Amino acid sequence: MNPWHNTREVIGMSLQETIACRATNDELPCALALEIAQEAGAAPASMSEAVSAAGVRISQCQLGLFGYQAFGTKRIAGRLDTVPKPLLDALQAAKVKGAVPCAAAWKIADDARIPRLLVGAAANTLDIRIAPCQLGCF
Repeated sequence: MNPWHNTREVIGMSLQETIACRATNDELPCALALEIAQEAGAAPASMSEAVSAAGVRISQCQLGLFGYQAFGTKRIAGRLDTVPKPLLDALQAAKVKGAVPCAAAWKIADDARIPRLLVGAAANTLDIRIAPCQLGCF
């Protein structure tokens, strides 16, 4: 195992080297990609390109929309039996050009004090696309 794998501060390394060192099995979870972007002073939207350049893939989207192949499925955001009206209204109000930006979905979750995965599942249930991704994945 690389000794820098769990180190928050890697001095003198490029963004791609830091990504490669902190990835596991050539995957970098969404939350860790955002943490690295913040530590490096990089724009989150640039991370998809930087991660690809490092030969790694972003995994474990915090909304449950992609990156769960290690668990046997692409996404874990399922469908809900019911989407509560306040959540439905918030998702509808957050639409921009027919989709809800990832950052807006996070804000909805944070404001409602509910897990981000639940907002992803609600959007999935309502056939509302989440885009753009904060990390530039889509």
